[in-house]
Amino acid sequence: MRKMKGKKKQNKNKGVYLLILLLVIILMIYITSLSTTPKPYLYIKLVNTSNQTYTLDNFKGRPIFMEYFATWCPHCKNMLPIMRELYNEYGSSIVFISISQEDIPILARYVKDNNITWLVLHDNGTLANSLNINGVPTFIFIDKNGNIVKKIIGETSIDELRNALNSLLQ
Repeated sequence: MRKMKGKKKQNKNKGVYLLILLLVIILMIYITSLSTTPKPYLYIKLVNTSNQTYTLDNFKGRPIFMEYFATWCPHCKNMLPIMRELYNEYGSSIVFISISQEDIPILARYVKDNNITWLVLHDNGTLANSLNINGVPTFIFIDKNGNIVKKIIGETSIDELRNALNSLLQ
């Protein structure tokens, strides 16, 4: 009789272990699917002022701070000194990209006139549509896995941007 109870207990323990193992496997599959979810915005082609083509996927494994701007926008112009200061602080660990839909010669002139040293890219509107950009400036924070983790629309403070950049580094 004792041996029977012991075998029942062993079988019950095996069942619990198998259930736990199954749950762990399901959780691992779910987590893997999250990190491999397609992100089409990463593969949209953008062009710099020298006509070199980039995609956001070129920076895989690194966090990205993206500013969507226009050269004629007064709020964007107000953000330029803040962008410069943040680039000097974070540019070695976060990819800085400013993106506009304006013609490349206009962007090239703006970059030169304002001594912009981070990457400036032209978007034909595809990226803006993909990310639902409806106004400028818009700031987008993308983690090292290509996930958009924060979006700030409009002129903002350096402290708000700094907090978001710090969260990208964690």
